[in-house]
Amino acid sequence: MSPRQTFAISFRCAILVFLLMLALREGSEGDSVSAVSPLLTYAPSLLFMLVVIFVIEARQTMRAWTGVAWAGVYAGAALALLASPLVYEPGELTFFLFGFSVATARDWWGGILIGLMGSGGYLLVARYGMWAYPLSDPQILARAGVLLATPTFTGHLSRLADREREERAEQTAELRAELGTLGHHLRRVLDSVSSGVLVVETLSGTVTTYNSAAERILGVAAHRVLGREAAGIEGLQAFLTAVLPSVEGSARELERADFAFTRASDGAQLRIGYGVSPLEDLGGRRLGWIVVFQDVTLIRDYEARMTRQEQLAAVGRLVSGIAHEFGNLLGGARGHAELALSGDLAEKDEALEVIRGSLTRALETVEHLLRFARGTPVHALPGVDLAQVIDQALLLLKPTLASAPVEVQREIESVSVTADAGQLEQVVVNLLINAVHACQERPEPVVRVSLRPDGDGALLCVEDNGPGVPFAEKERIFQPFFTTKGALGGSATPGTGLGLSTSLGVVQAHGGTLDVSESASLGGAKFSLRLPSTSSDPDLA
Repeated sequence: MSPRQTFAISFRCAILVFLLMLALREGSEGDSVSAVSPLLTYAPSLLFMLVVIFVIEARQTMRAWTGVAWAGVYAGAALALLASPLVYEPGELTFFLFGFSVATARDWWGGILIGLMGSGGYLLVARYGMWAYPLSDPQILARAGVLLATPTFTGHLSRLADREREERAEQTAELRAELGTLGHHLRRVLDSVSSGVLVVETLSGTVTTYNSAAERILGVAAHRVLGREAAGIEGLQAFLTAVLPSVEGSARELERADFAFTRASDGAQLRIGYGVSPLEDLGGRRLGWIVVFQDVTLIRDYEARMTRQEQLAAVGRLVSGIAHEFGNLLGGARGHAELALSGDLAEKDEALEVIRGSLTRALETVEHLLRFARGTPVHALPGVDLAQVIDQALLLLKPTLASAPVEVQREIESVSVTADAGQLEQVVVNLLINAVHACQERPEPVVRVSLRPDGDGALLCVEDNGPGVPFAEKERIFQPFFTTKGALGGSATPGTGLGLSTSLGVVQAHGGTLDVSESASLGGAKFSLRLPSTSSDPDLA
């Protein structure tokens, strides 16, 4: 209710209370019979004011007729008073007409009209009634002025209040029309998107939004879903069971997943990918859940085919690497065998030595392959000091580091984990050898090895100032036989491409991770090895 409406109604209520108090005061000055007379005198005014204030004010359709209706009632009452002027004394008549005036005035001109009728009727009764007051009496003129001014003022207030009501009604109608347009636009947008959209209220479990894509994907018509409780919709139980329980008690983050779904309408086997997010009001109170979903069957089939192709490609690279490696070894051994058969004794001994070296490398390659394929059993012990593992690895590589020569920077803290010290030592050796080979062509080659606690585990990093690992090679660097060294990599630096893949297997067997990135301080490659303090694998604990 606007301030103007409040003031207009309050003004009428004040007059009502004033008339009631006046009647009670006059009645209290006489006997019980005389006490009833003022109440009967003011009863019509009080009754009409109550009707106007509490009934007509509340109904828009009735307010349009109040001016005409109350003017007729007022005119009839004035004529009745003139026909029987002995009933009312002019003072009592003033308040009777005053109540009528306040109750019936609806606008500015209507208020003036009613005021003229009230003041004119009052002057006629006062002048030509039994008391025959002169019209020049100040009291009579003052009362007539009040009867003229009050409905005029009240009518003006009422008109302002009605105008504000009309403006609010127009605004409400415009807002409703705009809301309807927005709702229609939203429905068209939802029906235009290719993803299914379903909204379920939290308290009632009712489905409030269900677009055309949802009908197409799930095979259930909208008229069977909208406005119904989600749990009772035939054909959607499997979908809702898979989606809605997954969000019970979840946080604000979106939850994304996919699941197998059998469409009830035609029995089609689908893969549905969906995302769930909470629907909240401005105060953060949860109203329901928004489920956006798609038929990802073709995408998952394509991904499966791509995975198989990648696996076949990996097997092809593995076979190619093995063939290339053994081809080089066997080719060299064959050449020296022919030399040994046809040459002198000195050349024969040298050739046999080369053949033995080739066969040794072949056996080592086979051993690496078997270790990669089967995995070396991990014999973990608690309390393994990784600082000692690093020191032992550096000790083994001391001749290699001296011949490079490479500056080794150590930033090591004491951290203990549950691990197989021998296998971790081999991992550190592989990482250090790769770092040395990567930076040995630099004017001032630097390798940094660091160890520090990382949450409830340990973080071991090996960095160098070499050229780093190109972005295109980061995803393949842990694949078997992928290398930039040796015969496979077109480099004179020895390497088979099995060191990092084997190291990754060892780290994963310990429940850890091995990642490659760029060294922020040295500019080369950075290998980060993270290990938990105690492995979650029962075979390692």
